[in-house]
Amino acid sequence: TTSSAMVNIIRAVATTLPHLLLYLSLNLHQSYAILQSAAIDIAKHHADGSIESFTMLASQASFGANPPMSVENNLPMHPQFPPNTDPLLCNEADGINDYAKTPPSNDVNVVMLVPRGVCSFERKALSAQRLGASSIIIYGTLASRYSLNATTNEIIYPIDRNDYDCNRASASIPASALSFDPAPYNAKVDDAVLSGSAEGGNLCAVGNDRFKEMCPSQRCLLTGETDIIGRGRQLQQQQQPQEDSISSMKACCAWDFPIWLYADAELQKATSIEPVEIPGVYVTMEEGDLLIQHIMSSPTVTFT
Repeated sequence: TTSSAMVNIIRAVATTLPHLLLYLSLNLHQSYAILQSAAIDIAKHHADGSIESFTMLASQASFGANPPMSVENNLPMHPQFPPNTDPLLCNEADGINDYAKTPPSNDVNVVMLVPRGVCSFERKALSAQRLGASSIIIYGTLASRYSLNATTNEIIYPIDRNDYDCNRASASIPASALSFDPAPYNAKVDDAVLSGSAEGGNLCAVGNDRFKEMCPSQRCLLTGETDIIGRGRQLQQQQQPQEDSISSMKACCAWDFPIWLYADAELQKATSIEPVEIPGVYVTMEEGDLLIQHIMSSPTVTFT
């Protein structure tokens, strides 16, 4: 009886295992995150003389110098943002500016906070270095996950499972609440309705009592799937939305993982361009927002 039972179990496993493996191969998707091996110590100096301090973890870069291991070996640095005319710090990569010919800032010990997107991480670091920064912090944004096709000027939307996960949270966002001017994504308008809590205006969280639990990033990305007036839902991955014909767009929970700052292969080969020597780190969208909030809320903030 025991032998017969064992044979039946083996047969059942042999029958179901191929189907299980096929299911897993079709339904499991890779998501990448790396260990945050750097630390940023932030000190907020208040008007009453008190100092509020805390530490934030960050991931490092495969280019530039490694920062010294302890706080004592690092000088406090003052945060600075890119020039207003180059908010993504990609003008050099696009051939618009040449910061090598620009006199560096007189400010000493400056850490430049730069949003992710458009050009490579190392290109951003090179421009920051030429502008006089001692280090660079690159932070994630929703806008960085969209781009434009250089040939057709059409929007390239974020990638399913790589950038977002609809199984965690999804919603239909009224087209009237969104803007694609300037293309491919208007962060000033769209971030407000795709980030935070439902009470704070996040339309992706409205009507979803488990949004905070299911979507750790508290942010959503548009997938390119739209509801067209008179034609129902269709995928619009390769067309810029015509807002007068779209009733809504699908949005799903965005991933917000730490990532490794990879080197730029072209810069690594270029012998006529100086190497990036300043340290670089990456912080997530959530961490980037916190850093900016602390900078805006305190007259003096230093990073170590």
